[in-house]
Amino acid sequence: MKLQNEYVRSKQLLRSGIGMGANVEKALAGISKKDFTAKMSIPSKEAREPKCWLSLIDRSLMVQIEVSKPLIKI
Repeated sequence: MKLQNEYVRSKQLLRSGIGMGANVEKALAGISKKDFTAKMSIPSKEAREPKCWLSLIDRSLMVQIEVSKPLIKI
């Protein structure tokens, strides 16, 4: 069960990062400055999701080295 939880969390962390990039690309194709600003607000909010997943991974002690803490501070 632990391995399955690790897979789910790491996969969700990856998805959250990919989703942000896709939304930035959509915003870059905005047809006006107002459209661009509105579309950029989505990845701006989504940038918080990877931080959440990193915190969960850190607290679950899945990562043995101190790699998640510096990333959470960003």
